[in-house]
Formats: sequence, C-alpha cells, structure tokens
Amino acid sequence: MSDTTIYNTKDFQETLINFMISDQNSFTRVQNIVDENYFADHLRPVIRMIKSYADKYNSVPTPELIKAETRFQASVIDGVHEHVDWFLDMTESFCRHRALENIIHAGPDILAKGQGGDLERQIKDALTISLVSDLGSDFFENVRERILARRDRSNYVSTGWKTLDRKLGGGFTRGSLNIYAVYRDWE
Repeated sequence: MSDTTIYNTKDFQETLINFMISDQNSFTRVQNIVDENYFADHLRPVIRMIKSYADKYNSVPTPELIKAETRFQASVIDGVHEHVDWFLDMTESFCRHRALENIIHAGPDILAKGQGGDLERQIKDALTISLVSDLGSDFFENVRERILARRDRSNYVSTGWKTLDRKLGGGFTRGSLNIYAVYRDWE
C-alpha cells in the first residue's frame, strides 16, 4: 500500500490524532500545518476541537475531553518519543498530499470562475507545506563544550573600542553576523 493510499485510511488518520494528543511537543511542531479539511469528515470536529483547545489552554486535550465534545474515542499512545521522527515526516507528507488533493478536486470550479491565478497560488502553497526541521541546538546538550568555547577568546575579533569589547564579551565573534542599532532620544 502506498503512502497516498494510507493517507485516506481511517486507521492512519486516527493514529495521527492519537499521536498529537500523546505528545505536546510533537503537536506544537505540527499544529500550524494541520488543517481539519485534510481529514475525513467524521474526524474534522476532532481536529477542530484539539486545535481550539490548544490555542485556548496551551495544552492538548485528554481523550476524555475529546470524547465529551466530539464523541470520538481517542487514546494516548505509549512510547511515542521513540517515533517522533516518523510522526513528523508522516504528518508533513500527509498534509502536503491532502492539500494538493483538495485543490485538485476544487480546481475545475476555481477555473470555471476564471480564477486561474488563485489556483496556481494554492498549488504553490500546498507544495511548500513543510515543518521547520532544524529548531536549533539543545541547550542542555554539550554544556561543557559551550562554556569552554565561550571562554576561548581566540574566536573573537576586537571592535577597537575596549568598552564595546567588554559589553560584547570580547568583541565580534568570527564568522557571525552582528547587527546593532543606536537609539537616540531626540527630545
């Protein structure tokens, strides 16, 4: 079974939902690309409820809350942390595929209205659906190396002004972009 066939199955879509409520961090990473219109009709209220709840309470709802509001029996998946990469990859592919699929279905109506430019823009937007995959470095990873690198002054270039060098912790960092703005109160 190909990925595109899997995307339309009830089990796959329900697994994505269960994964979303099982790991707050994973949900936070995908919430901006997940759209209720990508899911089967009976799951759209569930996605709407999860996104609304997360926006209002900065958390994911429990399965009990989801069932109370939507009658959908969600469940928390154990061991999701081992499968986060799968979830992120599959959610990104699913959303991109379903966005394109929805546009293709609506395409003839859009063209009939003479809105070819709008159709082109929607297709481009769907093709660029993606997650931010590099969220920077883990602050607690390699703490000792970071501290030693910070103390190593060989990577700094003096500005020529001792006062500014002190404020910058030694000067400009080699290979970095430094942007400074001067505020003047003209009163």
